[in-house]
Amino acid sequence: MNRKVVLPSVILMLIFFLWKVPEVKAQSPIVRGRVVDDLGNPIEGARVSCDEAPDVVAWTNGNGDFALYFHQENRNMQVRIWASTQGYIPKAKDIVVSNESDFLGQIELKRLFIEGNLVHATTNEPIAGARITVVGQPSLQATSDSNGHFIIVSNRLLWHPPPGIEIRIEINRSYAVHVLMAYPWNIIKLQMTP
Repeated sequence: MNRKVVLPSVILMLIFFLWKVPEVKAQSPIVRGRVVDDLGNPIEGARVSCDEAPDVVAWTNGNGDFALYFHQENRNMQVRIWASTQGYIPKAKDIVVSNESDFLGQIELKRLFIEGNLVHATTNEPIAGARITVVGQPSLQATSDSNGHFIIVSNRLLWHPPPGIEIRIEINRSYAVHVLMAYPWNIIKLQMTP
């Protein structure tokens, strides 16, 4: 092959290659972390999001790990990052997004529960043996003990902000009330009729 043909071909290929190489852009800031339960076990499938950048969302993998990819305009901005999933109380952590990559650490989610005490509205005596059911989820239920205490814990519970979740209480008639979730001091006073 003739050198006169090879050299111009190499120069043309080099010019074409350099022209086609995209401009290297600055890397987007990344915030990484892990979502775990209150025993330190990873939570898979938790949603991780940011108040200040609603389109920045991630889901945790089998190890509870996530990576949020922020926009350039979010650099050096203080943001609130939320982790949430069914059966757990949502939790937030604040961080300042740096120029490259940050490790947020662990976000520990506590299991969601409904807990309370049933008492007679007039006598303040505990009500034992009442069946408490989550409205719309009949398989989520408990029975009050001799102190009127009940607790429902399930990974199928969904978070309901105040005024809370509606429960149905059955003891010689049916009552519907709202209780706060993840609040162990719910006192439910029922006006009992003979």
